[in-house]
Amino acid sequence: MFISFPRTSTVPVTLTKLFIKSKKRFPELLAFPALDFHEEGNCAGIQNADALAKIDGRLFVVDKKWKWCPSKIWIFDLYDRKLGSEVHEFPRFINYIKTVNMDFGSMALYENRIDIYAFILDRYNQAVVVFSMLKKKWKIVRLRGFNSVSGIAVSIAHGQIGLFVFRLERNDSSFLMARLQTFQRSTGLSRRKPTID
Repeated sequence: MFISFPRTSTVPVTLTKLFIKSKKRFPELLAFPALDFHEEGNCAGIQNADALAKIDGRLFVVDKKWKWCPSKIWIFDLYDRKLGSEVHEFPRFINYIKTVNMDFGSMALYENRIDIYAFILDRYNQAVVVFSMLKKKWKIVRLRGFNSVSGIAVSIAHGQIGLFVFRLERNDSSFLMARLQTFQRSTGLSRRKPTID
């Protein structure tokens, strides 16, 4: 299990792996992939891990902008550590949108025969950032009419790909409930294969 923590002056590591030696001992949180990978201000390492998702032996990590380091997505191969990791910087057309205020926190992955797509929810700007691992292309889609979204999920039914966003609302009893909303049209997800042109 992997756990991310927001970067602060007292948090030196923002991505950890939960390690349990035995049932009799307390679990440990170990820096992932290594402690020196979290040096503050070193843009070649992880600065501010936020959203996490895992698929097919790969860990996707959104590294939110920190100081002068831009937002990035890291992809770690969990089966073959020799392969190391891939890192892709968010492009300028996404980075310029008040990146300091971007609040990712949630990511969903979809894999077909040839590609893996990451759908990253930006709660602050009410948008979805889409990344194609094969094409190394990015797209940002505004969630018009969606307020206070808090989570994102991908579901496949009858050969169709559905992208859902969760919205927290207060009902009459002041409890929070999650509402599923389908979001398909402007991402091209209504087709069998997502497309990023």
